[in-house]
Amino acid sequence: MSIWARADVVDSTTYRLELCQGKDRRRFFRLLRCDSHLAIDDGVEVAARMNIVPNDLLRSRDLVKIASQTTLESGETYLVDAHGIWYMREEMEQLVQADNGRRDPKDVSWATRMPPEFPDR
Repeated sequence: MSIWARADVVDSTTYRLELCQGKDRRRFFRLLRCDSHLAIDDGVEVAARMNIVPNDLLRSRDLVKIASQTTLESGETYLVDAHGIWYMREEMEQLVQADNGRRDPKDVSWATRMPPEFPDR
């Protein structure tokens, strides 16, 4: 799934981003107009939605910067790794515990129904 285009961001419109995971278990962000009330039933799981994201920040397409300057509707924060994959803060904490041998990686509580598919190392 590709990231939104700069041209998709219209000055007169406000947007949120959705933290999504596709059927292929790949995580991505989806641009959502705030005035849109249509539920999209495309088989994509939406784990969370952000509060309104400033348009200049959306145009930067800098996912790490967006994550550092926005929160989810729930008030929670989230993280983005070097591959552009989003993680809920609790997921990342559990992954760090697994890397340190303090948790079985199979016991990570994912925000999505299925664990994400990670890029090859």
